[in-house]
Amino acid sequence: MKQGYADSTPTSQGQPRRKSRYNPDGDSGFLKDEKPTNLIAQVADYYSARTNKTSEQREASPIIRLKKLNNWIKSVLIQLYARRGDSVLDLACGKGGDLIKWDKAMIGYLCWNLYCRRLS
Repeated sequence: MKQGYADSTPTSQGQPRRKSRYNPDGDSGFLKDEKPTNLIAQVADYYSARTNKTSEQREASPIIRLKKLNNWIKSVLIQLYARRGDSVLDLACGKGGDLIKWDKAMIGYLCWNLYCRRLS
């Protein structure tokens, strides 16, 4: 039996069936109240509570290669499609990790940061 499949025999469509990953409790068990305003507050609180990591800690991440690939792809796309003097509205830009990429493309930059403390 292959890992990740219920059995190795094909279905009528010719593809092996996947194991069911249904979780009856749902993936959002940490959410206490599912009203949109409370969800937003809980997500904001989660990210506000995260600590800054040192460069050594970031390099030790099990997904560091994926992060570097993602950053490289963003750099290439910005260089290919951004024109000098363009204005950019970067929603949810976090700590501004792409500022250098935008600066290198010589564009006007406006950052609308959705990662912030609640006002209320």
